[in-house]
Parts: sequence; structure tokens; C-alpha cells
Amino acid sequence: MAFKGGKGSKKMGKKFLVKALIVVFVLFAIIGLWFHHELTRLPPTPAVFVAGRDSTMEESAFFNITTVKYGTSAVVKSLEVINQTVKMGVSTDPNEINWGVVPKGVFVGKTMNLGNTRPTDAKVNIAVHGDIKPFVSVVGGDTFILKSGESKSVELLFNASEIGEYVGEIDVYIRIPKNWLVKSFLDLA
Repeated sequence: MAFKGGKGSKKMGKKFLVKALIVVFVLFAIIGLWFHHELTRLPPTPAVFVAGRDSTMEESAFFNITTVKYGTSAVVKSLEVINQTVKMGVSTDPNEINWGVVPKGVFVGKTMNLGNTRPTDAKVNIAVHGDIKPFVSVVGGDTFILKSGESKSVELLFNASEIGEYVGEIDVYIRIPKNWLVKSFLDLA
């Protein structure tokens, strides 16, 4: 005897379709949230800052990630020192971002040259950590897309607004998409 579909089988088919659509929607939502997390996460604040320069490479589900860490420091002094010579200056060591000894009230800039030689665009985030953080800003924004074949000079600005000695770390976090689909969503976050 052959099975004949009736009203019950149509209802069952519609219920199955609704359940399947809900499952697909939930899966896409989970993948979307996971992707957004991968696209926007930054390295955690380090417990110990690097001295000089260090770099690491890792893989996530969607990106190849390179993190370049630079130790950073500054000494802010007053120019109102009586009968004493104070040496002022800026370090030129390429392996760290050392602002040197800076007079209070002065802004000092450092330029970081970044280039993308990969065949795909990269998402770049620059994060400042440590007690130097309130005094360092990234001119033009700390998150940007570096197009394939593009070079960019990023200016870091130190505001010597308070006397003291400051240390920390500046991390350059570079995400390279693993495929064209991920690349198409790169500008969203």
C-alpha cells in the first residue's frame, strides 16, 4: 500500500521547514558573532611590557594575525630647573618607541611606516598599554584598512602634559583575511 500525503504531512513539512530555517538562522547568528569578535578583538593588556620589539603570528578561524609589540617610554621634566642642566632629546632606536626626555607642555611625534605586501587588504589596530596610554594618541585613528600594495605613515603623538616617567607598550595588530568571503566583510567593523 502506497503512502499518500494528506493535510497532516503538509503541516509536518511546514513545521520541519520552519525549524530548519530557525536552525540555519541561529547558526548564521553564531558565526556572525564569532566573526565580529575575531574582527574587533585586541590583544589583552600585557602583564609585563616588552623591552625593544617583539612580534608574534597566530591563526584564527578567519584571519592570519601578526602582532608587533614595541616597548615605549618617556620622561617628562620641567624646564623651570634652576642652576641645573637638563638634557632633552628623543631616541632614534627603530626597535622601540622611546620618546626620550621631553619638556613639560610639549607634543612629540613619532612616525611608524607600515606596508602591506600581501595580495589582500589587512585590518590594522594600534593599541597603547601602560601608564603612558593617556598621553599617546594615534593621529587619524587607531583602526584602519591597509590596502594590498599600500604603504602608510602613521603618526603617534606624545603629549607631555604631566611631569613624570611613563612606560608601556604599543601593539600593532594586523589581521589578514584567509579568504575572499572574509575580506568582503573587512570594512564592517
